Amino acid sequence: MKNFTFFVDGNTQQKVEFEVIRILNGGFAGRNQEQVKKHIEELAHLGVPAPKATPVFYPLLADKLSTDRELEVVGTGNSGEVEFVILYSEQGLLVGVGSDHTDRDLEKVSIIKSKQAYPNIISQDVWLYKDVINHWDGLEMRSWLGPNRESLYQEGTLAELMRPEDLMAKAEALIEGEITGTALYSGTLATLEEIKFSDFFHVELLDKVRGQKLSYAYRIRPLSWYKGDLETL
Repeated sequence: MKNFTFFVDGNTQQKVEFEVIRILNGGFAGRNQEQVKKHIEELAHLGVPAPKATPVFYPLLADKLSTDRELEVVGTGNSGEVEFVILYSEQGLLVGVGSDHTDRDLEKVSIIKSKQAYPNIISQDVWLYKDVINHWDGLEMRSWLGPNRESLYQEGTLAELMRPEDLMAKAEALIEGEITGTALYSGTLATLEEIKFSDFFHVELLDKVRGQKLSYAYRIRPLSWYKGDLETL
């Protein structure tokens, strides 16, 4: 199992140790079904089949959580998507922001396998769930492409996604055993234009009520040292 140290409100003196036991990714978890339909349609343009019902949950292997700032990938048929993350820690529920980085080529064949191709990125700074739940719907979530946030990629409030208590209830019903050690990803917002690759991905969760922000960025580096033809492999 992998162990992580998170910092509450960015305070390095307020540490929370977390051992990840399991990861569960929510999908198509919007409160507004029109937005859900929009996300399904943009995936359909990439050849990804529509789910039979929503929301959907995809289990990931336990080693697929990462706070790395750089991600090596195969080609450019992959992309990130911003999500809030619920961590079931021994000290209680925590909230982070992260990216479910997905292999879009493999997604056309098997969504669950595409989720295993790359790790889920998560911020090292977190919030206490109890500090934000009373104004949850007003929290703002965004992502940008490019090293200097050149292009706004996703934007919305958490009012567009399932309430966390509803998301957690559905997720917990699918988990056997102790819930502590679970990292639950929320599902994402539709892109403002189209799903596409970028060599930098930035995610942010903004709490204007408390004047707090969770943000994280990572570089995506296509494998370049191999001299052979990757397309034939």
